[in-house]
Amino acid sequence: MGRYFALSMNLPSQQRLTRESRVKTSKHNVFSNNSTGFFVFTACCLMLLVYLVQVNSYSTKGFEIKSLERQISQLKEEQKQLQIQSAELQSFQRIQGDNAVVNMVPVSTISYIQTTALSER
Repeated sequence: MGRYFALSMNLPSQQRLTRESRVKTSKHNVFSNNSTGFFVFTACCLMLLVYLVQVNSYSTKGFEIKSLERQISQLKEEQKQLQIQSAELQSFQRIQGDNAVVNMVPVSTISYIQTTALSER
């Protein structure tokens, strides 16, 4: 119908493609339908594989982070206990009650070492 309409309006008519010309144009395509579909399928599979590897990596990192956070909280509790123990051991009552401190005698006179001119230089 388009060809008849073009003839009546003095417009150039569209050329009909013959079977040979259609075959020639399809052979000139870089990707045929089969290879394009295979390429798209392979690309989707590759992207899916990369996605699965990334998700697995992130979930593994999440478990490691939780484990390390648990370890940090345990170490903080241990540090608090050690600070309390250190404060108890350094307390004045503990030092006065120590046997080595009880057996000490007070010093009556204190003598200091005199410096010489050689040590002042």
